[in-house]
Amino acid sequence: MKIIFICEASLEIGTGHVMRCMALANNFKDNGDEIIFATSNISVQLIKKIKDFKIIDPIEFEKNPQKCDLIIIDNYQLDYRYEEKLKFFAKKIMAIDDLFNRKHDCDILLDQNLGVKKSFYKNLVNPNCKILVGTKYALLRPEFLQLRKSMFRKRKSIKKVTKILVNFGGSDVNNYCLKALKMIEDSSFIGEANVILGFKAIHLNEIKEFANNSKNKINIHHQADMAQMIFEADIGVGAGGSSTWERCCLGLPTYLFKIADNQEFIFKKLGQNISFEEFLLDVNNNYYKLVKKTASYVDGKGIYRIIKLIKILH
Repeated sequence: MKIIFICEASLEIGTGHVMRCMALANNFKDNGDEIIFATSNISVQLIKKIKDFKIIDPIEFEKNPQKCDLIIIDNYQLDYRYEEKLKFFAKKIMAIDDLFNRKHDCDILLDQNLGVKKSFYKNLVNPNCKILVGTKYALLRPEFLQLRKSMFRKRKSIKKVTKILVNFGGSDVNNYCLKALKMIEDSSFIGEANVILGFKAIHLNEIKEFANNSKNKINIHHQADMAQMIFEADIGVGAGGSSTWERCCLGLPTYLFKIADNQEFIFKKLGQNISFEEFLLDVNNNYYKLVKKTASYVDGKGIYRIIKLIKILH
């Protein structure tokens, strides 16, 4: 198949849209499909790995769409009006959404978030649209599933939390990493914190200065093997974005920050109305129970379910 992805990344909107599309694109590519990304230079500057695929200018594509088997759109700014124009050029259109706040003219609608129901989209898509909702369709790279079995064995042996993973996505414009580190510093936690900064690491110097004066060992990573870092951590501190499902798949109990309005739904489902100190006490007392609960939300097989369905519909 020839598949075109339409998505964007920037410091303002983050990198989640492109990263989850790339997870899907890599699996299609491994199956021998032709992959094209219609995305801006800003996306390419932020995420170098996107250059593994053919890239076309999104403005040029809108003016002169290419014929293809499937168009996958992951962009909150686009709705049925944009999709309607592409119906003549693509055999199928798939929209990835999280907001259930606008109409779509697509054949497949995917919302990978916890607690979402098909009824949320019933009046926003045409009657023939295949609606896929829930974390069983979470778009995770294969390495998360590969680490899942050994993750349970590893976490079962943990008696006390000594290693925290801090990450707030690919941009972190408002420096939530530093806010989280200060919160950890003010708690009773003693141990190691691994901080994964965004692609541009715009607050690197501030984080370094804080790390040099911390009571804890703070390791700073500018991009990293996310699956391995989650696997090695005991708990996480992060945002309720798409990386939530990566942490869930690897059973990482996480103290959530809500950093964007579109994370409200996830935060209500998974967030804690307790202090970080209370969270620490809870995980130390009930660690493996929380690991199993966290891991129950995502099994890591979402991409394979989606690809199988797309192949059937094609």
